[in-house]
Amino acid sequence: MLACGRSRFRLLASVRKRWLTRDPASGDRPGGGVVHTIRDERDAPDLIVEQGKKKSSHVAELLFESALRESNPGDARRLYDALLEVYAHRRDSKGALSLLRRMQAAGIHMKPYTFSYAIRACVQEPKSAMDLFLRMKDAGFKPTTFIYNTVMRSLVNDTKRSGDTRFRHTKEIGMVESLREEMRENGLTPTIHTYGVLLFCYSKAGEVEKAEQLYAMLVSEKIPMEATIINTMLQMRIEHGLNPMPLLESMHKFGLKPDPRTFSAIAKGCTITGNNGLAVKMFRELKNPDIEAWGSLLRCFVSARDVEGAERAFKEILAVGLQPNGFIMTNMVMLYSNLHLESKVRKWVEKAMTMNLGKRPVQICRTLLIKTLARTGDCVAAENEFNKLWKENSADIVVVITIMNMYSKLKQADKALALFEQTKHRDDFGNRESLYNLVMDALCRTGEIERAKMFATELTSVVPKPSIFFYTQLVKIHGLEYNAKGIEQVVRVVRDAGLRPCTEFYNTLVVYQGLLGNFEDAEAYLEEARRNNLASRKVWTSLVRVYVKGMKLERAERARDRMEAAGFRLDGRTRERLEQFRESRRSGELSLI
Repeated sequence: MLACGRSRFRLLASVRKRWLTRDPASGDRPGGGVVHTIRDERDAPDLIVEQGKKKSSHVAELLFESALRESNPGDARRLYDALLEVYAHRRDSKGALSLLRRMQAAGIHMKPYTFSYAIRACVQEPKSAMDLFLRMKDAGFKPTTFIYNTVMRSLVNDTKRSGDTRFRHTKEIGMVESLREEMRENGLTPTIHTYGVLLFCYSKAGEVEKAEQLYAMLVSEKIPMEATIINTMLQMRIEHGLNPMPLLESMHKFGLKPDPRTFSAIAKGCTITGNNGLAVKMFRELKNPDIEAWGSLLRCFVSARDVEGAERAFKEILAVGLQPNGFIMTNMVMLYSNLHLESKVRKWVEKAMTMNLGKRPVQICRTLLIKTLARTGDCVAAENEFNKLWKENSADIVVVITIMNMYSKLKQADKALALFEQTKHRDDFGNRESLYNLVMDALCRTGEIERAKMFATELTSVVPKPSIFFYTQLVKIHGLEYNAKGIEQVVRVVRDAGLRPCTEFYNTLVVYQGLLGNFEDAEAYLEEARRNNLASRKVWTSLVRVYVKGMKLERAERARDRMEAAGFRLDGRTRERLEQFRESRRSGELSLI
């Protein structure tokens, strides 16, 4: 019998009721040593998988530890594989990798299906998935088509890299294509899922011609089509201004029908291009659209900041008898938050809290309220709302970053440090680097450069491979020290590490190179940002401002003209400064005459 004592483990009542029995002789008093037993040891692996998928990994881990203590050494592999299957189902890479190390220490050799479970668990961790894939081949095992597809999907769905997604997917295309060729060399036939991953990669990288050629090949070879393929092609065509109607018409030829997911793909493309008219037209052709389709339509209006259209869509949702879900409510709150309409945000957050939306949507709505309060300058109200969330243990990393960013902009470094000390040991927040970066930003704003350096040193010991945002703070620190060589060294490190610069990184380089008087370097970084499609309005504005501060009127006006030619316009404050600079120059020239 497999024992699970109260002193060490406590299982859910629903688990105990079906699978476990209590020893009547032990009693049921505190510390009485209640013993729960699994009725048949052979059921243990199946129980681990069932409860792990149905309940949680924690329940599966308790059952695994209990069964492992009592099982024969020969049965241990079945228990390990059962828990690994749970981790694969829940995409728990941390748990899977830890369990693999434990298997290795126990002397249990890995089988092909062991690698398969582990790679599935690491599908959201591309580096870990690829490492396991290579280890599998080194062990002499032949990967299956499913494993190839999982590794390729992991590569194209890597969301943890900073920078422009088009650049990221362009870099991964070669690796995904080589994996497809490797499949053929190993005698494996690519499935529609293989082509779907490659097509998605082409679409996200902006390789329209390659995507169209691959789609034409699928059609010509009469490979059974899936709606996912059509949806990917629809979104890509709309994003690039191509006609999507032939694809919709071809769905009937393949025996497919447009569904809410098809409309979601259309709506995403329309959101990017701002073509809400097409989204509304396609939506009206849907028969009995569900709440997901309505949510996709609403998202188009929210992205365009069309209050009238969003409110009209929300009223229609209620009119057709559908219940707004968390996605609908968070988008409505986001719309008013983006427009800084505090009263509207409060009203909709209160409405969301009275609805049965679940914990996470309500948490997002309250976080958006705090963001709105911070943006509108009502810092006391923002702090009060944050304290409520913190006491309820509902504050996540996003709301903490919002409050710390508010403190940083207000130059309240002491408050930012106090909140940092409160949160830096929270394992559930995960991304601790962002907290360090905000503290460094707050210290830089108050001129405490030496303390900012101390936090930078501490961050490198906590985070082995910092992101581009950490190096952005280093540029700021060196800029405040008037250390041009230090800035050049940071840029060199970023390039040697292969990190993709982000818009904020280029903006910081332009600002501090301009303040140091290195206007040619500031221009060069702007041009580099343009080549990488990262020259936003903020970067252009920063260049104009550094020329104004540097008393370079001709260069400032030339930068403004180039900015307008690129499709951006100066904000009112910068335009006013430029006008004042021009007038002062004119008055100075007249007085000299």
